[in-house]
Amino acid sequence: MKKVFLALYILVFHYALLGQAFNISMGVNLTSQDRRTKVSSKVSPMLGFNAQFSRDFHLWKSLQVRTELGFEQGGIKYLQPIYIETFSYSQAGGYLMFKSEHSPMYLGVGGYAGYLMSVSGFSGQEPFLLNKNNYRFYDYGIEPILGLSLDFTFISYFVEMRFHYGMNNIYRLKDNYIKNFGINFNAGVSLKIH
Repeated sequence: MKKVFLALYILVFHYALLGQAFNISMGVNLTSQDRRTKVSSKVSPMLGFNAQFSRDFHLWKSLQVRTELGFEQGGIKYLQPIYIETFSYSQAGGYLMFKSEHSPMYLGVGGYAGYLMSVSGFSGQEPFLLNKNNYRFYDYGIEPILGLSLDFTFISYFVEMRFHYGMNNIYRLKDNYIKNFGINFNAGVSLKIH
């Protein structure tokens, strides 16, 4: 009986490691917000920073599952007068990835959930913290991924473009409606385990 358990353990452990990749990436994003209230001044996207650590698990042929932990800084910028609101989230995500061995391009689709760490404002002088209790502590949404990778035996280099669309109204108070959305540009490295 011990041999059967040992064989099952080795099989499960080997499958869990087979085709895994550990990915580290970071990049910039252009983010904005969908606000249903009337905004008197012009609005433009805000430049932010993001970083991710993820693992890819090979499922079948060209299919992989990606689990991810990350950080994303986003927000909105008003032009007249200049005013910036910055939202910092820690995020977890899960994605279904499609990657052929014969093509450098890959696609992914999935979702993310984020926890609000801080909200700050900037009006041309010193940045200041905003009341975090006016906002919901979580956000979630969908995120398609388009990537390009340069693969070697044990390492890959990749660039990705992601579009994330928040599906939660992140504002707690009544008479307002705010959803996050934006586009990320990432570059990273992937270490493969065979």
